[in-house]
Amino acid sequence: VAAAAQRYCQTENCEFVLALGDNFYETGVHSTKDPKWRRLYRNIYDGLHLPFYAILGNHDERGNVQAQIEYSKNDSTWRMPGRFYSVAFPQNSDLPVVEIFVINNGDDRFEPEEKAWLETALATSRAHWKILALHKPIISNGHHGDDSAGINDELVPVICGKIDLVISGH
Repeated sequence: VAAAAQRYCQTENCEFVLALGDNFYETGVHSTKDPKWRRLYRNIYDGLHLPFYAILGNHDERGNVQAQIEYSKNDSTWRMPGRFYSVAFPQNSDLPVVEIFVINNGDDRFEPEEKAWLETALATSRAHWKILALHKPIISNGHHGDDSAGINDELVPVICGKIDLVISGH
């Protein structure tokens, strides 16, 4: 996958990668010095030379979540400022074209603080397109089915009519 992405991005204008969770199988990372950083991230994706905006997955939750957040300070390509955050493109624009809202449903919760943040972030966003990115799908005919995180009753009313696209991993 990394080699194909690198070939593609050599001819196309790739600006970033959105890592949709389960960044480190089977049990996340233990620390910012965990050997998995080199073996499963740097050694594989170094050739892309792109920032990775990362989302937590259920396998990441089995490890040290804070280490993935803190690793952003060690490596400029790894971008995870928190368990939930947003990023707009183009960056540093008063009128971004797109804004990606990242939430953490890998832990099967939609915390009140996260919900309040998302409501406010959506209400104040000036982006033309708004994308929600999360690990577990809210609707799926795949292996895990719909709402495997069990948060749709709280999440859907927050995003309905405000989000243009939802993307997920799992």
